[in-house]
Amino acid sequence: MKRTALILAVMLLLPAAALAAQQEKSDEELLQWAMAFIQRSLVIDGHCDTIMGAVRGRIDLSVENEEGHIDIPRALLGGLDTQFFACFPSPSDDPLAPPKQILDMLDELHRVAENDYRFVIVQTADDVLAAKKEGKFACLPAIEGGHAIAGDIRLLRMFRKLGVRYMTLTWNNSNEIADSSSEDQSNYGNLPLRGGLTDFGREVVREMNRIGMIVDVSHSHDDTFWDVIEVSSKPIIASHSCCWALNPVSRNMKDEMLRALARNGGVIGINYYSAFLSKEYAAATEGLYEQAMAKRDEIRKQYPDDDEAFQKEWRAYWSGLRAQAPEVPMSVLVDHIDHVVKVAGIDHVGLGSDFDGIGAAPTGLEDVTGLVHIVVELCKRGYSDEDMRKILGLNFLRVIRANDVE
Repeated sequence: MKRTALILAVMLLLPAAALAAQQEKSDEELLQWAMAFIQRSLVIDGHCDTIMGAVRGRIDLSVENEEGHIDIPRALLGGLDTQFFACFPSPSDDPLAPPKQILDMLDELHRVAENDYRFVIVQTADDVLAAKKEGKFACLPAIEGGHAIAGDIRLLRMFRKLGVRYMTLTWNNSNEIADSSSEDQSNYGNLPLRGGLTDFGREVVREMNRIGMIVDVSHSHDDTFWDVIEVSSKPIIASHSCCWALNPVSRNMKDEMLRALARNGGVIGINYYSAFLSKEYAAATEGLYEQAMAKRDEIRKQYPDDDEAFQKEWRAYWSGLRAQAPEVPMSVLVDHIDHVVKVAGIDHVGLGSDFDGIGAAPTGLEDVTGLVHIVVELCKRGYSDEDMRKILGLNFLRVIRANDVE
């Protein structure tokens, strides 16, 4: 009995001893350790907008690009194993335009998978693990914005059959399903705010549960979130959001929502966008967005039929404008992870970069190869190996598995 107690005591001390050993390393030694750790761990990112750039010809997923945040070579180098690729349809007066845009993006994902052996489209939690074992970069297709189904639940089922694993119920526009978190609905030709899920939206959530499509509440109005919590029988996600308590912007989640998400068994993927992470950054750049949109419209008028010239001049202008903004340290991102752990628990937080859809990320996260710096910061704060693995991917894996259907 005494020997058993001694063995148990030693086992309990080992993680703390191992953690202490990591924290005693020099910065360079810690970085090297973190790089090896992230390569061994399963890493899942809940949201990126990269496929839009590929469809528009701005990037080639199969090569290392000078611009953008994610491509296959950089993902493999940075240790990212599985990416939810969000297919985003621009709101349109033509109800058939958004579904067509989704098909264009899904087709591009399948084209890449057919032509690059390193890239594989997966569906289930077991598929994710198999891709990791084979050293491939796994893609889970997703939809950002319920207007993609044009008010027709048959389109929802068809998109699921084409491999879509989650749908974000709203984007910055309210739609036939639910209300959006956006404070300004004027630019998107929206339906007026009605309060949460519509009757059709409730039907959509139940059908998503049935067919194995994860419900995503990022971009959702608070009323929508609470309705989803009431209706959904499966764990949900907030694929790319942050914490209201640290930065009260409309896209971030309040503490009572985080606690409800935990009770549901869901996960929030922390968004890397500096304006969602940092109050100081949001305040300093408040006027820059309006300035940028005005200039964007001006450039578009100069090049109405030359998208390549428009994109080149717009990116050059936007890059110079962003240089005026203050830098946000990596510690601020991990502050949001810390907050979710404190409020909701370690099992309910993950990564939701919003890469290729954000203007600025914390220092060190200039692209996907910077993921190692998140591990370094987590380690410095005393997170165990097991808890870091949950944050990096195992929490999202659990939700994927809970929504898998045979």
